[in-house]
Amino acid sequence: MLILLSAAAFTHAQTQTDLATGRSLLFAKKYKEAVPYFEKIMSSTDEPLKRATVNFITETWVDQPNDVHIIISGETKSYGKILIDYMNATFKGKETNMTAADHYTAGLIFWSLGSSGALENIPKAIRQFQMAYGGGHKQAVGYFASALAAYKKSDPSVPWSAILEASATAASELKSMKPLTDLGWDNYKNFTGWLAAKSPAEKDTARDVFLTTLNIAATQFPDSLYKVVDYYHRQSFLPDHQDTVLVNLVDNFLAAAANAPQARKSIAWNYLYKFFYDLTPKTDEIRNDLMKKIKALYANDDKQVMDLIVTFLNETDVNAAGYAMSLNSRWLRYFSPMKVDNARKFYYAACMTSKKVDRTLLFVSEGFVCLS
Repeated sequence: MLILLSAAAFTHAQTQTDLATGRSLLFAKKYKEAVPYFEKIMSSTDEPLKRATVNFITETWVDQPNDVHIIISGETKSYGKILIDYMNATFKGKETNMTAADHYTAGLIFWSLGSSGALENIPKAIRQFQMAYGGGHKQAVGYFASALAAYKKSDPSVPWSAILEASATAASELKSMKPLTDLGWDNYKNFTGWLAAKSPAEKDTARDVFLTTLNIAATQFPDSLYKVVDYYHRQSFLPDHQDTVLVNLVDNFLAAAANAPQARKSIAWNYLYKFFYDLTPKTDEIRNDLMKKIKALYANDDKQVMDLIVTFLNETDVNAAGYAMSLNSRWLRYFSPMKVDNARKFYYAACMTSKKVDRTLLFVSEGFVCLS
């Protein structure tokens, strides 16, 4: 049976294909090649698809997923023209009738331009995101928080309390720690002077903001705080060395939180990074002490500790130097034969951290592991 598409349906299908192609090219970092596909969509009459395209471009512009950096692509004028033309055609002179979704898109356009150096657009983005969030568009609050933090760099009168509140609200609304880790990481770089020379007072403020984001994360996500610990440990692995200042700050924070029951996994995660991946040379004595501390957190319940280590080794991600440090860890020697919940994950963990796993791991069968 032959099915004929109407002209409108055919055009819609074609522009959907153009969006998919443009998306693929952009994620492949073929910035110039993607532009004609987006331009073709913007010249169509398919308004929903034009909106989806603008949202995709702007969200990619500011979020930089998969290391896609429109801002340094050499094509910012082409992408910027798409956004400005859409802004003028869709919103100019119609501000009083804009919906929350409209304010969200307008905010993204201003934020894209502002984050690329046109700083006069940042307060405009903040205003649009405020109106979008006030109208019920929850996703806007994350961009509002990041735009407000960026605006403080040009307007020091913006209070840190407002930025922290916005980031905390964003984390709560989006059920994600990213707004907090983004703010914390940015301030950590200010604290260490990576961005620019800072006065002692400014450095102290940056450090305090960094630690405050950790406190907020501990309050809002007590069972997932270990993910923040994981994030900062991964950030500490630089190409040629490990950032011990960052590691020490995390240590100090966790030491202050040691009596909180929900901090147990985070503290254990911190010890495990030191046991396996920390670039400081380790002796058996150091590793023995760390393993004792980890087991003490779990009342010397080897089954819980084994499960924790297997999860840790399956989920963490560091650079080659970090992985190399784990190869002589010989962590299996701290356990007697036992039943494990997932033999495949256990075997992965064992193989990843031992050059001679066949001598240590005698067999894995139906979830039972026998260790030497």
